Amino acid sequence: MPLTGFTVLGRPFAVWPATLQMMPEGLLDATFGRVFVGVRVSNGSSTAWPATEIRISGRGRRILSIAKIAISDGWAVADGAVVGQTTTTEWVPLPALAASSSAGSPFQLAFFKLDATNAIVGQHVLELELRDPASPQATVRTTAILSVARTVCHGTQRKPSLRPATLVF
Repeated sequence: MPLTGFTVLGRPFAVWPATLQMMPEGLLDATFGRVFVGVRVSNGSSTAWPATEIRISGRGRRILSIAKIAISDGWAVADGAVVGQTTTTEWVPLPALAASSSAGSPFQLAFFKLDATNAIVGQHVLELELRDPASPQATVRTTAILSVARTVCHGTQRKPSLRPATLVF
């Protein structure tokens, strides 16, 4: 059965691995280095999906590589346990997902481990690929925008303003 209706709900969001807290606005902050990036995978079709697998596509990997974002495949068992997923390759297993209904779109979270230490600040395309393991040659793709920022702090450069106050009468 071909998979249809593959979408990402909202935008991908970064999670700090040490606390599992979402980064402000979900931005991937290069200052923090390695983070988990969560994606809400939705089945927008009228047919339920069997258990599937998701990954960052080959094109998506090239885009992130150009943006100087490294992808970590084959997670350590402890990392996978933290977010409730197991993966030993670039493909992340997802459980079966019901079809969309008038009550809303069901979704499943998938996480990827990215290292943004040297990332270029801006918005980058995150292309994802979904497949049914029973027919791995048939894949469907979708894209989302991955926002990258860099927090810079100059705490040692605190100086009072040298501009004189302007009075207006």
